[in-house]
Amino acid sequence: MHNDNVSSDSDESADTTEEDTGSTTEESAYIAKNQSYKIRINVSRNIAIIYSINSNNGFDNVVKAFYVSVNSNINTGDTFISEKAEWRKLDITGYGHYSTRLNNSEYICSSAYFTKTVGNMNIDEYNKMGTSASSGSIYMTPADAKWIYNNCGVNTQVQIENDFDIPSSVNITEFKKYNYVDKLEE
Repeated sequence: MHNDNVSSDSDESADTTEEDTGSTTEESAYIAKNQSYKIRINVSRNIAIIYSINSNNGFDNVVKAFYVSVNSNINTGDTFISEKAEWRKLDITGYGHYSTRLNNSEYICSSAYFTKTVGNMNIDEYNKMGTSASSGSIYMTPADAKWIYNNCGVNTQVQIENDFDIPSSVNITEFKKYNYVDKLEE
């Protein structure tokens, strides 16, 4: 899903949406709502933390923290959201819902679906949240991927780091593992 799978974006990402990213000038302290977040990914702990901007234009207010599944071969470093698509062909594993492409050719999206149909999720892949992914980039629960898709605009900062300290005050949202008879809620 990352660098070696860049070409899989062809016609499957036709649902790509572009967003108005707003602008910031020296005369104004205005920051567009969809530019007021920063995403940090902890690769070794498989955790994502979303920060909101503070009055000094810094990012230290934790909005959300949750488990993800990250490929240990992911490109680390600073990047940003460059494109979005409601569905994206992942590879042979199926489709990612609420896909957010990063400038470094990595992706943030839901765990895999067999088809582009809500309710047709690969439960085995979903249940891997909190563990390392064997392929792809950064997988999340559909609800978390949708939150990023809806709230974090193009050019939102993303930091992908091997490890960083997570303060004990940060509440990491747990997720429920499912079996095939449970119904997933989106």
